[in-house]
Amino acid sequence: MVKARGLEAPRLSRVSLPHLEVPEPGTEFVDASLDALRLEFDTSEVSLDRSAVIECDLSDLRVEVLSADGSRFADVVATGIDVVTWRGHDSSWRDVEIGRGRIGSIDLSDSDLSSVRFSDLRIGYLDLRAATLGDVLFERCRIGTLDLPSATLKRVAFDSCTVDELDLRMIDCASVDIRGLEVGARLELAARPGREPLAGIVASPEQARDLAPVLARAAGLTLLD
Repeated sequence: MVKARGLEAPRLSRVSLPHLEVPEPGTEFVDASLDALRLEFDTSEVSLDRSAVIECDLSDLRVEVLSADGSRFADVVATGIDVVTWRGHDSSWRDVEIGRGRIGSIDLSDSDLSSVRFSDLRIGYLDLRAATLGDVLFERCRIGTLDLPSATLKRVAFDSCTVDELDLRMIDCASVDIRGLEVGARLELAARPGREPLAGIVASPEQARDLAPVLARAAGLTLLD
C-alpha cells in the first residue's frame, strides 16, 4: 500500500511476556492488581472491574460475559478468545494484542487505547464512543457495527478489514488510514464545529467515490435525479 504524504503509521510495540504463573486459589479479580499471570476461567461470567492487568495472558478465554469496566490492561496478550459480551467502559489499554477469535459485543466507550493491535477477529458490535485511540491497528477483522461518535483517533489504520455499519459522527482524526477498510450498508457522518467531516482521514479514490453521497448529505446538499 502506497504511503500517503504526511500519513503516520501506528507505532506498535510487540508484547513480550515474562514467565507466567497461574493465580492461586482464592485470588481476587475485582479491584485487584494482577501481574504476570496466565488467566484461565471456567465460568460463564468473569469480572475484572477496576483491576490492573499487567503482563498477563488471557488467551483461549471462553466466557459469556467479561466485565472490565474501569480496568487497566498493559502488556497483555489475548488470542483464541470467544467472548459473547465484553464490558470495558472507561478502561485503559496500553501495549495490548488481541486476536484470532470472536466477540459478540465489546464496549470500550470513554476508554484510552494506546499501541493496540486487533487482528483476525470477528466482532458483532464495537463501541468506541468518546474513546481516545493512539497507535491502533485493525488487521483482517470483520466488524458488524463500529461506533466512533466523538472519538479521538491518531495514527490508526485498517488493513484488510470489513465493517457493515460505521458511525464517524463528531470524530477528531489525525493520520487515520481507512484504505484497507471496506464499508458496507450504512455510514453516519457529521463534523465537529470548525472541522471538516473527514479531516485527518486518508481514503482511496474508490472510497472517495463511495463517500460522495454521504459527504453531500453532511454538507446539506440535496441530490436529485
